[in-house]
Amino acid sequence: MGMLLGERYSPMRVRARSSLSPRTRESAIELLRAMYPDTPRGALVTVAYDFHEGMLFPNSMLAPQLDAEYCAAQIEPGYVAAMVAAATDKARLLGVFGYLPPAGPHTHDDLAALEAQAAHPGWIALYDVYKSYSSHGIPLPQGLRPGDGELLSRMAFFALDSLLARPPVLRLAMGRLVGHIADVLEVKAGRPPRGMSPLQSAQMAKAKLVVLSGHDTTIVPLLHILGLDAHLDAWPDYASAIVLELHTNTAPSRAYPAAHYVHVIYNRHTAAIVALDDLLSALDPFRLDSIEHLHQAEATAAAAAADAGRPDDLAAVAAPGTPPTHSWHRDFNQPALAHVLANAATAAAATE
Repeated sequence: MGMLLGERYSPMRVRARSSLSPRTRESAIELLRAMYPDTPRGALVTVAYDFHEGMLFPNSMLAPQLDAEYCAAQIEPGYVAAMVAAATDKARLLGVFGYLPPAGPHTHDDLAALEAQAAHPGWIALYDVYKSYSSHGIPLPQGLRPGDGELLSRMAFFALDSLLARPPVLRLAMGRLVGHIADVLEVKAGRPPRGMSPLQSAQMAKAKLVVLSGHDTTIVPLLHILGLDAHLDAWPDYASAIVLELHTNTAPSRAYPAAHYVHVIYNRHTAAIVALDDLLSALDPFRLDSIEHLHQAEATAAAAAADAGRPDDLAAVAAPGTPPTHSWHRDFNQPALAHVLANAATAAAATE
C-alpha cells in the first residue's frame, strides 16, 4: 500500500470527499489518520460537497421526485401489511424506549394503529436508539424482550430497503455518484469519458485512492446497483465500506481475457471480480453525469408514474416548490399515510 500511495500523505494521491454531515467528514479524517499517523490532523484534507452538488446521499432537496417515489413505496400493499402486522410490537417498544403513545387503538394490528403511531418515531428511529445504546455500552431500557434487537433490526431495514430498492429511486438517489465512480474507473483505465476536459482527466488520473464518505443510505442503494443483493439482509454495520479496486490484467488468458478487472470488496470480503467493461455496463442504466441529467431523469420518472396511474395526491408531493415531506424517522410520510387511510375508508364504505 505504501508503494502505491506513498509513505507521506498527499491530497493529490489520496482524495477524500464526504457529504455535508460532520460525522461523515470525521469518518474520512479518521481513515486518513490511520493510513498516515505521522501527518498532523489539521493537514488532512476532506472536501464536503456543496449541498446542491451533493451526491453522497439521496438528495430530495435537489430531486423532489424522490419524495413521491418514497410515498409510492409506502402505499404498496406489502409495505402496509408488514407495518400493520408489527404494530402491536411497535407500540410496546415505543413504551419501552420512553415514547408515550396516545390513548387509543395503538395496541392493535390495524390501520388505526398506524394512524395513532404516526406522530411517534418509526422503526428506523427506534433502531438508531437501540444500536447507539448497544454500541456505546449504555444499559438498554428495562422491558426489552429476547429477540427485540433482531426485530428492531429487521423492521428498520425493511423500512429502509423498501424505499431505496426501487429502480427509479436508485437512479435519482445515486445516479450522479455512480457517474463519478464510473468516471474515475475510466480515467484510471486510460480512457477518459467523452466530455471530460483534459485538465479534469489529468487531475483525476493523479489520484491513487478516492475516498467517498457517505451514509447507510449510500451503501444500501449502491449494493443494489452493483448487484450485490446477497449482502442486503441487514442494516449495514458502522464503518461499512464498499471498495472497488481497479486491476490491470498483464497476462490475459481464456479465463480472464479483459484488459482491466474490478475487485469489489464489501466489509473486507470479496463480493465480486468483474471485467471493467461489464461493470460499466451494469452501472450505465443508473448513471447520471450532471444535475441537468438528474432533472431529466426526474421528469422521466414522473412521466412513468403518471402512465402507471399513480395517485394524483402523491404526484403533487414532487411539484415544484413543494417542501420535502420525507423523514427517515417515520414509517409513513404524511401524504402516503393519508392516502392509505382514505383508500381504506373508501373500501369500507363500499362494502357497507
